[in-house]
Formats: sequence, structure tokens, C-alpha cells
Amino acid sequence: MVYLINGEKSLIDKEVSDLIKKYNTTSIIKYDLIDTKISDVINDIDTVNLFLDKKLIICSSLKEMLPEIMRDEKIAAAPRITLAVI
Repeated sequence: MVYLINGEKSLIDKEVSDLIKKYNTTSIIKYDLIDTKISDVINDIDTVNLFLDKKLIICSSLKEMLPEIMRDEKIAAAPRITLAVI
């Protein structure tokens, strides 16, 4: 499941908190896309956790890094990734 949450920090924090409760997971990984390659995030998404069946991956700075992300060859070649920008 992929969620795209945009807005003020307080709104984002509330939505993330609600997702943590909804999916009842303690595996929470946070990335700032300014400091992290999108390919590292994708690798983390593809990695299965042997002890937990769910993990929540939170990426910030998507808006700032979107042009660079779209130039990433792994993203361009990955048919399983669909990105919709509204």
C-alpha cells in the first residue's frame, strides 16, 4: 500500500501516527530523500523482514527531489512503480 500525504507538518504527523496504529507495526524507517538515494529506498522496500510482516517506510522531501528521482534509471526501468503527481 502506498500513501502520499502532503500538507503541513502537523497534518502529516497525525496521518503517519494513524497509519502506525492502523498497521500495528514497530518497524518504522524514515528517509529524507535529499540525503538518501531513491534506489536505497526501493531496496529497503524490496527487503523482507523475517521477524515482522509489516513495515512503514516514510520518505520526506519528495517534492524537492522529484525531478532527480524521475531521472533515476532504476525508477525509469521499474514497471512496478507508478508515480502520480497531482
